Amino acid sequence: MKWIALLLFVPSLSMAELQFPSDRLKVMDIETLQRIVAKKLIKAQRAVDDSMISSSDDGLPGGFSEDPVTRDEGEILITESLQLLFARPEQNTATSTVYNSIEGVALEYGGIFDFLTRLTDQALSTLDESGKSESLLRDQNTFIYILNNMIAEIQPLAKAPKGEKYRKLLERIRDEDIDFSDSLKSYRILHSMANIANPSKVAESIVGEKDCAWWEFLWC
Repeated sequence: MKWIALLLFVPSLSMAELQFPSDRLKVMDIETLQRIVAKKLIKAQRAVDDSMISSSDDGLPGGFSEDPVTRDEGEILITESLQLLFARPEQNTATSTVYNSIEGVALEYGGIFDFLTRLTDQALSTLDESGKSESLLRDQNTFIYILNNMIAEIQPLAKAPKGEKYRKLLERIRDEDIDFSDSLKSYRILHSMANIANPSKVAESIVGEKDCAWWEFLWC
C-alpha cells in the first residue's frame, strides 16, 4: 500500500515541493523510479495530445482523454520527473536512459533547457533559505544532489561549441557561491554516508573561475 500511495500524482502539488527526498531515493531501485517517471511522462504527453486535438478543426469524436491534463500540469510533471531523477544519489547508465525519455517529452514543451533552468531556480532558492527545520534541511540536502547530478549531465553540452546557454547555467551556479550551513552539515552527517561536493565548486571546476574587474576584488 505504501508504494501505491507514492505512485499517485497529486494535481495540486507545487513544482517547488519535492515528492521524494534523496534520503528515500537512495533505497529505491531504478526500476521503481523508471515506472514513476514513465507514469508522469505519459500524462505530460497526454496534455500535448489533448491540446492539439482541442485546437484542431477536425471534430474527431472522443478526442479528449478520460483524465485530461493541462499543459501547465504537464510542465509540473516534467519538472517533477527531473527532480526524481537527479535527486537519486546513485546515477548510472539506466538513469541516463530515463533522462533521455524526459528530454524527449520536454521537446513537446519547447525543450529541456527551460526545465533545467526552472530546476536550478528552485535549488538555489531553497539552498539560500536559512533555518533548522527537518523539512528544509531535507530539501536542501536533496537539491545538492539535484544540482550535482544535473551538472554532470549537462557538462558535455556546456563544453560543446554551441553550448553557451548550458555554460551560462553552470556559471550561474558557480556565481551563487553556495554555502552549507552548520545545520545542513550536521544533517548530512546523520543522513548521508558520502561526502558530497559543493555544486558551486563543481561548476567552477568545469567553467573556470569568475572573471572579476579590478574594482570588484572586495566582493567578487
